[in-house]
Amino acid sequence: MSENLQNLKLKKVFRGEEGFYDLDLANEPASIALEIGEKYARRIVACVNVLADCKTEDIEYCIEHKWSPFSGNVFASRVKLQRERDKLLAALKLLTNDTTCAIDGSLSWLALGKTLSLAKDIIAKVAKP
Repeated sequence: MSENLQNLKLKKVFRGEEGFYDLDLANEPASIALEIGEKYARRIVACVNVLADCKTEDIEYCIEHKWSPFSGNVFASRVKLQRERDKLLAALKLLTNDTTCAIDGSLSWLALGKTLSLAKDIIAKVAKP
């Protein structure tokens, strides 16, 4: 089986009279037979597909440290970090632009001080836990 599982799909199969689900692996000649219902099979497929780009070692590290890669908190944390990064990046761009303008004389040093104060406020807000 390949290290990078992507595009996992469900295939309903019948063994006897009951229907079960197999997981078809992309680019693999075999599938994984599961004797579980559709609800759980779909959940497994969703988890594998959402983590397709993650390294197995990273997932194992999370589990070993009791930090579930499947937790909703992981996604909320990622969104929070992305927003904080965007705020910091915007502050850095503003500070860089205003510093350049102050150096070339098109912006007063006093105005640059206000920009610096704004950047410090943003950093302080992001630095709070």
